[in-house]
Amino acid sequence: MLFWLALALAAVPADDERPGMVGHFEAATYTMLTTAVGDVRRARKHAQELSERESIPMAIRIEATQLSKCNDMECAGDAIGSLARTCAECHVAGGVGPQPTGVERLPLLPPQKQHAHAAMYMWIGLVTPHEKAFEVGLQGAVPPVDLDSSQALFDQLQAFEALVESTSKLTSWDDRADAFGDMLGTCAGCHELAGLDRRIKAEQKLAEKRAKQGE
Repeated sequence: MLFWLALALAAVPADDERPGMVGHFEAATYTMLTTAVGDVRRARKHAQELSERESIPMAIRIEATQLSKCNDMECAGDAIGSLARTCAECHVAGGVGPQPTGVERLPLLPPQKQHAHAAMYMWIGLVTPHEKAFEVGLQGAVPPVDLDSSQALFDQLQAFEALVESTSKLTSWDDRADAFGDMLGTCAGCHELAGLDRRIKAEQKLAEKRAKQGE
């Protein structure tokens, strides 16, 4: 997760003079990552912190407030999609949004890690907005699954593959953001069925702790 955050933060220009921009991008990314593993409680916590940042645009604070009130995955997924869309709208309207680099292709990594990077590329693509980053992430989004996995996990993966396929046909950023929110709910279900949710949550908590210590 530390690498994912480093990748996300690389999307923010070094000469960005707007106070709080790097910090709010990191906080928004935490809300997405915690939602992806079904940890709505911590997603609400990060959203609340984001909503209280006076240095960022009010539109983003409003979306973060909505997320901080969510009690289930459907609400959280929808709110993450709306948050991403609002971030992109602010960047486009201001004409001074981040310019991601190094997102032309996914790094060659073990399948599970590459899947995680793909999700981050999609997120960067949505909030920037950046067509190439989103497309590259979408192309690598389908995760690997063991052949001896449960039927429930295979069914969940099939649902995710269908979402990826339908999203690949979308051209509107609004529709893509909505689809991404739907994907997060499926991601959380897959992680739980695969028995990965606890490990990923623990890794996220450790990464957050280290990030705070480095402030």
